Amino acid sequence: MNQDADQLREAFVAHEYLAPDAAEVLAVAHVRARAYRRRRRAAQGAGGAVLGAGLVASSVAAAGWLPNNNGRHGGSTISMAAPAPLPSPTALTTPTPVASPSPLTSAQQDQALSAYFAAGYNYNDALALAQLWHMTGDPSTIKAEAGRRLLAGQTLPVKPSVASVANATDDADVNAFFAAGYTYEDAVGLAGLWKISDPYQAKIDAGTKLLAGDTLPIAPGSQPTPSTVATSSSDSVSTADLNAYVAAGYTYEDALGLRGLWKISDVYQVKVDAGARLLAGETLPIAPGSQPTPAAEASANAVASANDNAVNAYFSAGYTYDDAVTLSKLWKISDTYQVKIDAGQKLLAGQTLPIKP
Repeated sequence: MNQDADQLREAFVAHEYLAPDAAEVLAVAHVRARAYRRRRRAAQGAGGAVLGAGLVASSVAAAGWLPNNNGRHGGSTISMAAPAPLPSPTALTTPTPVASPSPLTSAQQDQALSAYFAAGYNYNDALALAQLWHMTGDPSTIKAEAGRRLLAGQTLPVKPSVASVANATDDADVNAFFAAGYTYEDAVGLAGLWKISDPYQAKIDAGTKLLAGDTLPIAPGSQPTPSTVATSSSDSVSTADLNAYVAAGYTYEDALGLRGLWKISDVYQVKVDAGARLLAGETLPIAPGSQPTPAAEASANAVASANDNAVNAYFSAGYTYDDAVTLSKLWKISDTYQVKIDAGQKLLAGQTLPIKP
């Protein structure tokens, strides 16, 4: 060993107390690392860029980071440079607010809302868009803005929640129909003009035309309600038709038969329609009185049942078809089936047939 080396060793030993404790250094490093990771996850969750400032190994040992450990650093003038501060994530994690949309006219707003709902978006989607766009106020304004963007060919940052886009479209059409002042009676009138059996479908078609800027063939509220329809003339016509039906000899049972043919549930309406056809010179598909009354039908059913029982008794007694042919010759009856019925009835009455089985 030379003298210089001995002096250096003595100097190191004399100032060894200035070195920080290794365990404390590692503990502080772990705390700083966890804080860094939390800031980085927060920046990623808010859409910001990943913060990339690593911890500097040489700076973790800075004296200012550690608490005063039993005064070991007291009175010391030795200090190390503090690490550079990490950049604030605020500017990176806050999305730029959407500029306030230009005011829309009433017609433009209706078209925008229709486009919004037609795309399958709903109220919850509007709340999500409000958060993303930093918009506050009436959700309808947010929906209109979203619809305006859809009409402009843009894609919204959230997916639609509605499962059935067709239902949303139908609802928008119906809403447009009523918003224009049209009523259910107007839908009935349009259904008649357009040869549509369902007034609801007429509302949808009418709403579609209104949203497209078309004009409907009737004005809103122009169709009379049932309470305002004059019934005197219609009642007199119906009475004349009904009288013609009865005068032709047709009955209630005939109306039941016509109801089945014409697929009309109301028997009274069947009579009126039939009378109108008779007055117009048409011929009905059934003759007057051709349909059996309930009593006659029940009687016919009873006769058929009795005949079946007689035939069963005939065969149960051991008689055959050939026996029926022999009996038909004896009784001068050409119909062998009727022979079986007659023979069975005699057997049921306890009588004996002229031939044995």
